Amino acid sequence: MTDVLPAQVSFVSASAGCTTTAGTVTCNFGTLAPSATQTFTIVVHIDSTRTGPIANTATVTAANATEDTNTGN
Repeated sequence: MTDVLPAQVSFVSASAGCTTTAGTVTCNFGTLAPSATQTFTIVVHIDSTRTGPIANTATVTAANATEDTNTGN
C-alpha cells in the first residue's frame, strides 16, 4: 500500500511494516490468503490553519497477482 500524504498534513506514525519517505507512506504486509484482509493505521497531524475537507487516496498493488477472470466480481 502506498499513500502520498496531502500537503496539509504531517506524518506522525504508522502501523508496524510501514515506512515513510518524503511524505509517502509505504506498507508491505506480505502474502494474504484469498478473501483475507489487512488493517493498518496512519496517524497524521493536520495543519492548524487548514479549514475544510482534506482529500487522501491510497494505492494498493499486488506482486505476482493472478488475474481474476470472473467479471462479476
